Amino acid sequence: MIYKLHSVRISQIDQNDVACRISTPKSTNSLVESIRQIGVIHPPILMPLENSEFFIVAGFQRVAACSQLGWQDIQAHILSNDTEPLRILGLAIADNAQHRRLDLIECAIAVEKLQNFFSNDTEMIAFAKSLGLPLSQELIPRLLRLNSLTSSIKDRIACHVIPLTIALELEKLNPSDAEAMSIFFDELRPSLSQQKEILLLVREIARVADESIFEVLKRPSVMKIRLDADLERPHKLKQIRSCLKKLRYPTIQKFENAFHRSLKSLDLPSEIFFSAPPNFEGNRFSITLSFCTQAEFIA
Repeated sequence: MIYKLHSVRISQIDQNDVACRISTPKSTNSLVESIRQIGVIHPPILMPLENSEFFIVAGFQRVAACSQLGWQDIQAHILSNDTEPLRILGLAIADNAQHRRLDLIECAIAVEKLQNFFSNDTEMIAFAKSLGLPLSQELIPRLLRLNSLTSSIKDRIACHVIPLTIALELEKLNPSDAEAMSIFFDELRPSLSQQKEILLLVREIARVADESIFEVLKRPSVMKIRLDADLERPHKLKQIRSCLKKLRYPTIQKFENAFHRSLKSLDLPSEIFFSAPPNFEGNRFSITLSFCTQAEFIA
């Protein structure tokens, strides 16, 4: 049961005890300004310790923001000493999940902590649902795999740079390759389908050349594009994908270059588009004629 509000000295709160922390670390700048203007709307939840100190159950960022503002005291909900550990964890999850949608890493942290209290996933799913945390049998093992990733990759997942599908692929790689790939995606910000394409190309290039993914991404031809400060991100992404395709399929690239040279020599009008089969696999080519009026068509 939560007691009424009490005023607590911030110096008595152990901000380093993160046993109940669910939220991923974020900048407190906006929260600091909000609290400066209107105060703390939702007081943090604290648990008393035997040494007259407290550990945070929920509200890590609120406590940190008030500390940055130089506050000496903060109003907080204080739990009774006999509060059960599962209820404490439930409060920590609910305080976050019922106010906003948790990111993937926060969900992974919550699942890892909840597992200590349940013998089967069915009971855990039902409990989590009551807290505002939707889980499923299929999602639980996938989330747990995220916890083995490095903190920098987790940050990119939490910021929605790397989606779950790609994160699970990175988890299969050695740490240096996974880190290099996540940095690469952070630089270029490709879509999910583009990330899948790039990861497949880089993996295959590495396997064929007997190199690491890290080495492939550091190749001069790739780095030249990555370091080009004059290229905007969309153009850089386009050139990177083209470069990787050339590295992976050099024969196809030769055909493509020859095809474009031949096409250019035809000096076709701009209204006529000539296209080859995908990857030149097949012998069916197509021509598209673009026109607005019957006169243009006849001409």
